[in-house]
Amino acid sequence: MTEWKFTAAENASENQRSLQRLIRAIALSKGQFALILVRCNYRQLSEQMLENLRSLTQDIYLREIFLSTSVTALHATIASELFLDNPAVITDCLPSAVMVFGLETVSALEDLLIGINQARDIYADSFPFPL
Repeated sequence: MTEWKFTAAENASENQRSLQRLIRAIALSKGQFALILVRCNYRQLSEQMLENLRSLTQDIYLREIFLSTSVTALHATIASELFLDNPAVITDCLPSAVMVFGLETVSALEDLLIGINQARDIYADSFPFPL
């Protein structure tokens, strides 16, 4: 079995490359739905990467949504948070991308993921931005 040992500099470099790939994916998906999943194993690293993302994308309107543990419908939650259920807002400034946090804390995660999969076409019809 191969053992992986990375130095702090190698880890930082790889994290920076991952961040650049994420920014590129967001830019390439502008104006259309794309599902981009990002996972970070450590809370402190996650917060640091998020701060880096915010500073590198100051010219991009990124919206952040934090899920509660009791959320059962992601689509409805996003639509409500962005006020997309209000017709007057739909034509207003939509975000360039939406970042959803807290998926790992949802109590009924399996049910939520099943619902997302069953309604996947609705996401593309409703959200003209990467998620």
